[in-house]
Amino acid sequence: MIRTLIIALFLSLSATVFGQDNPVKWTFSLGESGGTHAVLAEAKVADGWYIYSQFLADGGPIPTTFDLESSSAIELVGKPTESGEKISGFDEYFGMDVTKYAKQASFSQGFMAKDGADQVVGTIRFMACTNKKCLPPTEVDIALPLAR
Repeated sequence: MIRTLIIALFLSLSATVFGQDNPVKWTFSLGESGGTHAVLAEAKVADGWYIYSQFLADGGPIPTTFDLESSSAIELVGKPTESGEKISGFDEYFGMDVTKYAKQASFSQGFMAKDGADQVVGTIRFMACTNKKCLPPTEVDIALPLAR
């Protein structure tokens, strides 16, 4: 009986969390310059919503993370970068200084593809908030084929 109640509670919470339309839509693409490749992750953020920088102090919103899997065929080059309509300053909701992005944000990670590399995979994890509420962190998988 208790197990059934726990499962029912979990399913109703999952439906609540996953049933919401996500205010952030992602597109992923590849670029290349001089033998170095890059994955570009571009976020379109709905009006009134924000996503957060990768570079935040502890104790506030969940920072965006952009992780590509390094392997014997993929070697990461540098650290991920970010750009977009940046808003930096004191955030009333979190009670601290934050850097967040409205409307659009781009994250990029460079890599070298070795012989035999046929795709690059990874994840982007982010949290979307308004000035009054936040959605739970969301993880989006990335899998892009490499042209050879």
